[in-house]
Amino acid sequence: MLTSLTRKFDAWKWRVVHGKLQAERSRFMTDPAYARQAAADPLYACVGDGMPGAGSEPRSVLELGCGDGKFVAMLAGLGYQVTGVDPIEYKTWKEFAAASNVDFKSGVAAEDLPFRDETFDAVACMGALLYFEDPEKSLTEIARVMKPGGRLVLRTVNRGNLLTFCTGRRLDPASRNLYAEDELTALLERHGLTVTRVFSFGFWPPFFGNLWWFAANTIVTPRMQRLLSMLTPRSMRVNWVVFAQREGSPERAR
Repeated sequence: MLTSLTRKFDAWKWRVVHGKLQAERSRFMTDPAYARQAAADPLYACVGDGMPGAGSEPRSVLELGCGDGKFVAMLAGLGYQVTGVDPIEYKTWKEFAAASNVDFKSGVAAEDLPFRDETFDAVACMGALLYFEDPEKSLTEIARVMKPGGRLVLRTVNRGNLLTFCTGRRLDPASRNLYAEDELTALLERHGLTVTRVFSFGFWPPFFGNLWWFAANTIVTPRMQRLLSMLTPRSMRVNWVVFAQREGSPERAR
């Protein structure tokens, strides 16, 4: 009986969170002001701050390991021409069918990107680095498909986050690649990327992680999440966020 109730409760949590995420994706696509506000929030890695400025034509952005398309929706709402790639295809991609500035490709591995050299003005990688089979080869590919002066925004789990520091457990047991700050910046710099900004963000308690995941996605406000992050030592926050720029252009980071 208890097991059955637990399963029903877990299924209900997933439905609630997924419904909220679906509404968020839709609002990003249809409300540019909301997309701009979110894109400047550390809760969303300040991803808009790391993107190239507007030009006479829409800038092209590759979202690597795009998952359900949350950041694709945000970047599209900002006016970029966005290509989202992932090893698997998500049902949520159908929500973008009417968007003229969004394209998706499945079956794509970061180690072998199916794009010509210097295709994109920017690349966003908002959590996929954890799972790359070969991070070094993946960064070579990322740098290859970026135009000279192109921007990279990379968010990945901090190896020394509070949960891991206190318990020794990983936030995601399936994760392959975890970095300290200096290791992460060195990885990018080995591949011709100049790091222009690094910050950490996020709180994750060492206990009751499943309950926190649900609360953080439903009732805990962004303001409260920012406060909890601020109260967490920098080296123990959930994520590192790195802004970088490919060498070879006079364009400067904003």
